[in-house]
Amino acid sequence: MLMGGAVLLLALISGLLGPEAVSMGLGGILSLALIGSRPEWGVGALLTMFTLQYPWISRTLAGSGLLSPNNVLALLLFVIMAYWLLRDGDWSFLRSRQVQLTLIIVAGIFLSSLLNPVESTELTSLGLTPRGQDPARLMLARGLFLVLFVFFARGPRELRLLLGIFLCLSLITALTGSIAGLTGSGMLVRGGEGYRAGGTAVAARAAVNPNRLAMTSVLAMILIWEYGQSESGRRWAWLASAAVLGLVLTVFLTASRGGLVGLALAGFLLMARRRAGARRLLYGAMLAVVAIGVIAEFVPEQNLERLGNLPGLSQDASGAGQGSIARRQYALKVALGIFLEHPLLGVGAGNWEKERFLRDPARSVAVPHNSYMLVLAEQGLPALAVYLLLFGTTLRQLMQLEREPEAMRQASREGLDWIITGTRLCLVLFLIFSLFGDLWENITMYILLGTAAVLLRRYLPEQAQLSPA
Repeated sequence: MLMGGAVLLLALISGLLGPEAVSMGLGGILSLALIGSRPEWGVGALLTMFTLQYPWISRTLAGSGLLSPNNVLALLLFVIMAYWLLRDGDWSFLRSRQVQLTLIIVAGIFLSSLLNPVESTELTSLGLTPRGQDPARLMLARGLFLVLFVFFARGPRELRLLLGIFLCLSLITALTGSIAGLTGSGMLVRGGEGYRAGGTAVAARAAVNPNRLAMTSVLAMILIWEYGQSESGRRWAWLASAAVLGLVLTVFLTASRGGLVGLALAGFLLMARRRAGARRLLYGAMLAVVAIGVIAEFVPEQNLERLGNLPGLSQDASGAGQGSIARRQYALKVALGIFLEHPLLGVGAGNWEKERFLRDPARSVAVPHNSYMLVLAEQGLPALAVYLLLFGTTLRQLMQLEREPEAMRQASREGLDWIITGTRLCLVLFLIFSLFGDLWENITMYILLGTAAVLLRRYLPEQAQLSPA
């Protein structure tokens, strides 16, 4: 009755405002009906908008600021969530350690912003440009997205849908990044010889940087490989293998040394983990042989040269990428100096650029490319402790879940057992990639944490989930 009245009112208003408003009104009615009956699709749309570069959507819907499409969609989802909470009284999602610790992190970011706010006028006077989005608002959006993910992804169907959207977006991102690297529209290799996969042609805004594109490819590769090896994905194993091969090629085309390290560790973990039998090893070896041939055929020589210039392994001080290594080492020293001066609260979320600029004789504002050091510098040691507790708790609970035979049998019957293992391995690799990049605002982290929270809420007994380490 209420939905019918809302539809009638919206239709009446649209009719009074003219033909264009009628079309927009009909679109709004259909969207409202779809999201009202299938809110997980709304979460999937929110995930897509957070992931992709979507200025054309904003222009089409004429939304900006607080009325941007993702804000309007999130508001609608929270209204639906409030209705469900009043109807069912089920607040169990708040018992999730992932939700609790993420909300603590969001509160810490707001406290940091209050004590050490980003002074736009001061940045402007120094000739600096403030970040595109306020750190507190960005983290609030991430935290609320996690809440919506955990609340609405209640069953296997919803979780498979959201993870499927994430994997499709990752594959599109890898494909567009690879095409950019092969066609010369990617990021120019320093020195002007050749291109790396990445750049503005990449579908996902967070993967414009080649290092982040490599991370996205490795994490998607883990999940797709696990799906192809599971009982539910056996018939699609050939398609999964092709996708894995393409993702491996993307990593090499990015010429990201951190990506290469992550890829090697991912391969080792996938082959060495429990239940990896002779079939899995043989299958992996055959795929590796094919991958070597594809890499030799398509990856430019300058990319391979850069990948071979790993710190501690290469003695060529003038080799490709050595300048990048030196700059990163210097940035880490600056971050360490800032932390030692402000160990408890840091200099404030979003103030790294200003502090780096004032301390660096070269007046650089480049980030330290290390999530741990960036948090220490901007927010202090307590904030890093909460982040590490979040990751540590999640990994411990997932390993505990994998040791529960009955829970894993139920997950296998529902076709989610591969997601449990894949999510754990992805979180391990995400921590490793965090050594090479500032990633803890990346939407991928909250998709993985949300997936873990849903799995734990469904399969791990409450007393086990809340037991001490």
